[in-house]
Amino acid sequence: MSNRIAVMNEGKITQVGSPDELYDKPANEFVAGFIGESNIIKGSVADKTADKVTLQMSDGSTHQFCWDGDIRPGEEVSFCIRPEKIFFVDENYKDGSLDGVIEEAIYVGETKRYIIRISNEKTINMREMSVRIGTGHTVGEKVKIAWYNESLSRV
Repeated sequence: MSNRIAVMNEGKITQVGSPDELYDKPANEFVAGFIGESNIIKGSVADKTADKVTLQMSDGSTHQFCWDGDIRPGEEVSFCIRPEKIFFVDENYKDGSLDGVIEEAIYVGETKRYIIRISNEKTINMREMSVRIGTGHTVGEKVKIAWYNESLSRV
C-alpha cells in the first residue's frame, strides 16, 4: 500500500492522507465506509461538557459518550467509531458509555463479532479479540460499551 492515498467520490478527491489517517480520522461518511468497517452515529447534540457529548438520536433516545471536540447544543452531527475500538465496560465506568442489547455474537476465529442494539433504529458493530473458548457475551445480554475519546472521529 502507498504511503499517501487519495479517496475519490464521483470524480472528486474527498480525502488525501496516509493509510492510518484515512482509517483513523476519515473526513466524511464516504471515506469511513470506503476504508474498512465503521459505525456511524448520528444525532442532535442535546448537551456538551468539557469531555462528553449527549446525542439525541432520531428515535428520541439519548446517549452520552466521550468527545472533547468543539461542538454546540442543537448541532446535527455524525461520528465514526471503528468496531475494534469499542470495548465492554461495567456499571462503574464513569467516562461515558452506551447501553445496549447484544443481537448477534459471532465467533470468527481470532475475534468475536457483536451486533449491539443501542436504540430502536441503531445497532453498533463491535469486534473483540477471542482470548479463551467459552468466554464472551451472549445474545440477549444487556451490556455497556465505550471507547477512548481519541478513537472517535467527527465525520
